[in-house]
Parts: sequence; structure tokens; C-alpha cells
Amino acid sequence: MPKTKQIKEERDNLYEEIARHCDWLHIARYLKNEAKSALKYFHAHKLLNIKKNLDVFLEYLVFLNQQNCQRIEVLEEWKELKRELNNSVSYFYDWDNVSKIKLLSIQNKIETNTYEIITLMQGIKWCLILTIDEFCNASPTRVDILHYNIWKKTKKEVK
Repeated sequence: MPKTKQIKEERDNLYEEIARHCDWLHIARYLKNEAKSALKYFHAHKLLNIKKNLDVFLEYLVFLNQQNCQRIEVLEEWKELKRELNNSVSYFYDWDNVSKIKLLSIQNKIETNTYEIITLMQGIKWCLILTIDEFCNASPTRVDILHYNIWKKTKKEVK
């Protein structure tokens, strides 16, 4: 098998493995899609580094999802919509263990806060794109620093 074909196959296998792990997470679907879309363009050596830090990377995606969900929960009504959102709640919010009453409240917030939802999604995507490269190039020390400074520190501030 030619060397380039072997490299492409190795890269595709790494991508599929990481994407499969992303799919198993209970996070908003748009966040899964964004993570997998960003990873599609990485070379094998970057994907290999992400695989080495896979647990921390997946924990980071869960953290971004928590930030996303918390911000949706506190949205205030902005204005009446001229059109309804056609997407399901699960595209924006991971609602696995949420009561039906809270789910209806979240659905209402999503449907009545289009501008804020789009802004929130862009912010979460920005954080993902900005930091995903760290998982490709980072030494274990840098990953630990990222891990502590971003989400461990934020969890303490939220409490």
C-alpha cells in the first residue's frame, strides 16, 4: 500500500475513533457536530495528540456543554419571534435528566430568545475552536494547565 494511502487511512481511523467518543457524550448535538467538524481537518499527528489527551478533551466538551446549558437556563425573554424555530431542543441543550416542566421552560427560552441562542452558540463554538488546537499541540503539562485554568477554576467560581 502506498505510504500516502496508509497515512490517510491512519488519519481516518483516528478521526473515527475520536468522533465515536464524541458521539457517546451526553452533550448538545451542535457541540458534537462542531467538535467533529473541527477535527475533520486535522492531520494524523494532531489527532494522535488528541487521542493521547482524549479523556481531558472529552471532559472539556462536557464542560462546554455545561456552560452552554447554564446560559440557556438563565436566558430572559427577549422579544416575540416572527417565526418559530424548527429544531428540537436537543440540538441546543442536553436534556437527559431534566424534568418535563424544566424541559418546557427551556424549550420556551430557546424559542423566544433566538438572538441570544445564536450569540451563545457562536461563543461556545469560539471557545471550542480556540482551545481545540491546545489538545493537538499540548504537552501533558500544558493540558493540565488548561484543565485547571479553564474549567476547574470556572466550576469553583460558579458554586
